[in-house]
Amino acid sequence: MALLSRKLTPETLLDIRTILLLITLTLICRAGVLVFVWRSAPEYRPLKPWAWGSMAVAMGALLISLREVTPPLASVIAGQGATLAGWLLIAGGIALAAQQPVPWRRAWIVLSAGWLGVAWFQYAHPDYGLRTLASTVPELAFDAYALLACLRARAGRAQRTLRVLGVLVFALMVSNMIKGVQALASNQTSVFEANLPTVQFFVFSLLYCIVTLALFVLLAAQDLQEK
Repeated sequence: MALLSRKLTPETLLDIRTILLLITLTLICRAGVLVFVWRSAPEYRPLKPWAWGSMAVAMGALLISLREVTPPLASVIAGQGATLAGWLLIAGGIALAAQQPVPWRRAWIVLSAGWLGVAWFQYAHPDYGLRTLASTVPELAFDAYALLACLRARAGRAQRTLRVLGVLVFALMVSNMIKGVQALASNQTSVFEANLPTVQFFVFSLLYCIVTLALFVLLAAQDLQEK
């Protein structure tokens, strides 16, 4: 526990901003590739939410990296809103790839509740830990549904790819939970008060963005082969 709560070097402030900017650039590139594949295979439905979701999370990561530089309305409220929307779209795309129904209306209700929680714990009752919890719970809910869809998939050639994707989604959930527990259990007041749980989450998120691009394109190719 002492290792998990240990503060890193002062340079980690810049490191986390750098990782967030790298995530932003990676997601923009991922969105561009997915749009290109979407134009080649417009009938493959998951490509659209994956592309839009990637752009939304990219915008959210960029705004979050500007915290303590721009007003909270942009860096916290808009940043978390964009991130949650993107997270939902990507998870919905995974469910579509697994040929599972997506309860969009209920998902947007969960997103709205989380976003309102972020606003409440930013302005009405400022608390970084609870604000982190308000944004983390919807993300975990979306990922849990995506994971369940991957496990239920019976999609021919894509089944094995979806199983691999499910493992990555589960790992992301664990990483996100570790970050959330750290924010609640400590006196952390900013995402830039770097500690190992926070850093590991952002580093894993960067790797997740890169690997899932390959899996998304592979799923699209497998769908074309099936047809």
